[in-house]
Amino acid sequence: RDATLLETLSEGRVRRPARGVGMGDVVLSTLLEETPAARNQRDAWLSQASSLDAFVIIAAPERSTDALATVQTLRDAGLRVDYGVPGEKVGKQFQAAEHKRSIHAVVIGSEFPSLKVKHLASRTEQETSADSLLNILRQSF
Repeated sequence: RDATLLETLSEGRVRRPARGVGMGDVVLSTLLEETPAARNQRDAWLSQASSLDAFVIIAAPERSTDALATVQTLRDAGLRVDYGVPGEKVGKQFQAAEHKRSIHAVVIGSEFPSLKVKHLASRTEQETSADSLLNILRQSF
């Protein structure tokens, strides 16, 4: 006679027939791929969930404190924000912003509280003050 799953898992203490369905991640993934509406919803959610509103680029390491305060201000306002590594080359920080699919890059350099905001998709750029940054970012949403 064949052992049942419950009997096996309970080391023979429970002898009841049982049936069930196990749906793992591979089955769900296949189902999503084969259902266009589900796939579109997943892709839309992933696109939104994985993008940032702004990525703060620290172009002048001596302005790290100002940059981190700016990050916190933007986060407190409900924006999704990340930042670069102080001292890392600006080009690498821009690459990180694009890799994280950020909408904007905010460049904080030695001229702070004046800073630059770059819309990464259109490559347009504008100068603004730290006090106006939140309004500038909100206008483009």
